[in-house]
Amino acid sequence: MTYQTTLAQDCHREQLERLWTESMSDRRIAAVRDRRWRWLYDANPAGRTLTYVVRHVETDQIVGAASVFPRDVQIQGKVYKAGVLADFVTHKAHRVAGPAVMVQRAIADAHREKGLDLLFGYPNKGAAPIFPRLRFQTVCESSLWVKPLRTARKLSTYLHPVTAHLVAPFADSLLAFNDLRLASTRRTGNSVKHKTSFARLPDHTFDELWERCQGQFEVCGVKSSAFLNWRYMEHTTERYRVFTSHSRDGSRVHGYVVFSVRGNRVFVADMLSEDGYPGLESLLLTFCRQMRCRGHESVCVNYAGDPRFLTSLRAIQFVKRVGSRKLIAFVSKDQPQELRDAVCNSSAWFMHDGELDI
Repeated sequence: MTYQTTLAQDCHREQLERLWTESMSDRRIAAVRDRRWRWLYDANPAGRTLTYVVRHVETDQIVGAASVFPRDVQIQGKVYKAGVLADFVTHKAHRVAGPAVMVQRAIADAHREKGLDLLFGYPNKGAAPIFPRLRFQTVCESSLWVKPLRTARKLSTYLHPVTAHLVAPFADSLLAFNDLRLASTRRTGNSVKHKTSFARLPDHTFDELWERCQGQFEVCGVKSSAFLNWRYMEHTTERYRVFTSHSRDGSRVHGYVVFSVRGNRVFVADMLSEDGYPGLESLLLTFCRQMRCRGHESVCVNYAGDPRFLTSLRAIQFVKRVGSRKLIAFVSKDQPQELRDAVCNSSAWFMHDGELDI
């Protein structure tokens, strides 16, 4: 078999969309592929997404593809243009051959001339073994942390359903009381004194929050209102909402949580607080109380990076679940050693699920 790798052109779109429809794990993409193309490939405020394809010469068919979308990332106080790996697919008939490695090598070889300073990604278990061959480094592993809010479903796995139904309200009350205790006993910033609300679209007050917060982390994606609106509010297959802590007149945002709800579970995609890690603790506790009042079962946080945030999660009684995914990065040898060291420092990153996957 003979393969050729090239940068995707408009003439490849039909075959690309067919490959995505057949091979991507998220089946919702097929229903919104036109809208998703415009969103991911044309509307990104950080720049246009690049896609490379692998063509099977004998049949003239595209059998593999991978994309990289630009993301502004602040590293030690300076903004760099990173490329986030996305939409990596290979036709099942060609997965034992070379297309998967070829298409990712094309991205790694060309990213500097395309204006990107580094690459990072969040491959699934099937794709992860490819990247060490291309000199990508594993920076750290993301982990899933869960805080239970309501107990009925979990209790029903151990108790008779009738018994579980009777016991659950008491167990739920204990969980709620414990959160109030945590909020009153821990030094968790000032956000508990602020007003909170839902469904506020990111605006200039979010930009001002980012300006106040950007020195908190060594490696962190720029959390501008333009990025937040594009990445979350305009997303084509997931419905995100925003929970904010803000001044009473709304002129100052003190922190926010971007989240989605699947079934009866809440998944945090992104968050930020001007009070640092104590503020994040307070914000999460307040958010969890609101989610409990709305009848949700649990709050889930997927995170990679600075272990101080993991300490905060443990402190407010999030529990680590089994399973993880690798955060990988590639910085070419022509870049300064300071940048390479910062990117490869696992404790420097502050990355949530919305940063790690598209």
